[in-house]
Amino acid sequence: MAQTVVTGEALWDRFKTVFRERLSHYCSRSCERRIRLAWGWPAARKQHYGGCILPRVADMLGMDMRYDYATDWRGADEPIDWAFVSKGAPPAASPLILVESENSQHNIGTRGVKKLAPVQAPLKVLLISWASPAPYAGELVTWRSAVQSYLPQDSVLAAIVGESVLAPDSGELESVRYFSHVLRLSGPEEDWVDEGVLIHFKCT
Repeated sequence: MAQTVVTGEALWDRFKTVFRERLSHYCSRSCERRIRLAWGWPAARKQHYGGCILPRVADMLGMDMRYDYATDWRGADEPIDWAFVSKGAPPAASPLILVESENSQHNIGTRGVKKLAPVQAPLKVLLISWASPAPYAGELVTWRSAVQSYLPQDSVLAAIVGESVLAPDSGELESVRYFSHVLRLSGPEEDWVDEGVLIHFKCT
């Protein structure tokens, strides 16, 4: 029987839908408290994704999630935060989805792209944390150029950007908006597709 090939586009459609669903489910009952905790500092945000959101996403996709996916023997220098593999897959199984979280405003996204680019997987997802009002649109060009030497690939690179909005007078968190972008890595002529707002949480 021929093995079904799962494309990056199909995986992204499923991942994006389930990720939004899990964020909505986890945060809607006590939005202000949970969002404020997750966006209080980078370590909490990474725990929010890796401990609360992504394990359920993997389960709903019928996959297993692996932490600190070791990539040194595949050409990258350090582990990628999370890898999704087929349910019950052996340790050496190739990932279907790679997810890297970036929180630092210094070279944000570029470091994650350079970690993801050398490793083969149909879908690679960047989870980016961004502080408004500094625009991140210009960074998309930088992230795009970071994969240039690894093209072409039969892969999709997606970016989910969580943008925090702070009250100008108090500095309190007012809202978090998640935007999604997708880039087909089939050749240098490809560019980001802006998919707009994925989900919006108001905290005031």
